[in-house]
Amino acid sequence: MKKISDLPDEEKKSIPLRHIDLPIRVLNRIPEEVVTLGDLLDLWNKNPDTYFLKIPDLGRVSLNEIYKLLSHSFPNECRSNGSHKSARILYTYNG
Repeated sequence: MKKISDLPDEEKKSIPLRHIDLPIRVLNRIPEEVVTLGDLLDLWNKNPDTYFLKIPDLGRVSLNEIYKLLSHSFPNECRSNGSHKSARILYTYNG
């Protein structure tokens, strides 16, 4: 397992989501066209809450999981509207 935070940004962006240690309930709700961590970051920065909260069965807890992953992986690139809880979590992936 590799720590995502130890990688350069371009390498982070190419990590397939299915290789990241995210809860399955979160992975199952992310649209199938979002394949990599970079895809998820792009989608998040374009549509932080509004888009994600319209996804069936994706609630605030899952939304916070996504935000924590992105803010941990890309602290200078991940947008927030201030309603998300930040936490120091170690995210890893099988790569």
